[in-house]
Amino acid sequence: MQQVGERVFLEELLAQLGATFSSIKPRKHLRHIDLEELSVLKERSPSSQEPISERESKDDGVAQSVQPHSVSIPDLILGAVVAVGSAGRIYYGTYCGQEVAVKVFKQTAACIGHPTFQQEVGFLSRLQHPNIVKFLGAYDQPPLQLHVTEYLPEGSLRNYLERQKAFEPPPYLERLRMARDIACGLGYLHSLGILHRDCKSENMVIGEDGTVKLTDFGIARMEGEPSDMTSETGTYRYMAPEVIGHRPYDRSADVYSFGLVLWETLTGELPFAGLNAVQAAFAVVNKHRRPMIPPDCPAPVKSLIQACWHANPSKRPDFASILATLNSAIEELETPGSRGCPDSSKACGCWTFPFKRKPR
Repeated sequence: MQQVGERVFLEELLAQLGATFSSIKPRKHLRHIDLEELSVLKERSPSSQEPISERESKDDGVAQSVQPHSVSIPDLILGAVVAVGSAGRIYYGTYCGQEVAVKVFKQTAACIGHPTFQQEVGFLSRLQHPNIVKFLGAYDQPPLQLHVTEYLPEGSLRNYLERQKAFEPPPYLERLRMARDIACGLGYLHSLGILHRDCKSENMVIGEDGTVKLTDFGIARMEGEPSDMTSETGTYRYMAPEVIGHRPYDRSADVYSFGLVLWETLTGELPFAGLNAVQAAFAVVNKHRRPMIPPDCPAPVKSLIQACWHANPSKRPDFASILATLNSAIEELETPGSRGCPDSSKACGCWTFPFKRKPR
């Protein structure tokens, strides 16, 4: 009931500030936000400040402070809630006519003063990469804190994989390309010394063209800040054993999580689906358990998965090596008559791991 009360309070506050609430719901296929036309936001909202994403930022290794009113609340139309997380709720909506995702942060006693909002906006506002969700602006006027990003109509990778179980599963080649997108995004973060720390399929969203982008940087941290590297951070199913075990960790913890996501992308299954979160963590640390790789998985990809989730962090590859392996596998499958393709006249995109279909 407290959560419902807080949601109503925040929605009433948004309405008082001029936001519009609507019954609009996300459609499966929506026009992509034309990022080249973002200047229209400033033109149509002359009273609002320049979006944070367009202001100069100091790359000082810490999240930037957020300036209020960079998003013009009266230009927001909020529709259906598309996701609920520990930090807040995400609404589908429009901003100055563009489809967007609006994350409204919780303001409960437990969250007051919590750095999640500042941390996430600080990172999002200075990340520019095709595989990182595009930041459009934020509003920071407690008790209301929100940020606006591009809306990707296919939703999270986890939801996409679940939906595919009712239909023809995506080809193996397509899934490798999705994994490559994820690896590109994580490699970009690591090149800047940023650890995501919560790599999971729910934090990866898919656009109309199939591009996968990373999102949710609320617990991301700069590498080399030991005081910030708290244990048991992230999601147990995807958490590296050294993080679960309260041991020092570094960027290789993201690599471990990527190994789970790679396995999940190829099989369509949730890691450790038969176990609850605590049981999964216990099995990983105390029994060295990992998900079963299908026997017909091509050897290079199988070896890559096993290397990523190796118990010894120093044995895990970096993302440059991961991308080299994925690119090689993709190039082989794109070659006419390659192994695994029953039709030698076309590039191999038809071979798939057998998804477990949902009962009809």
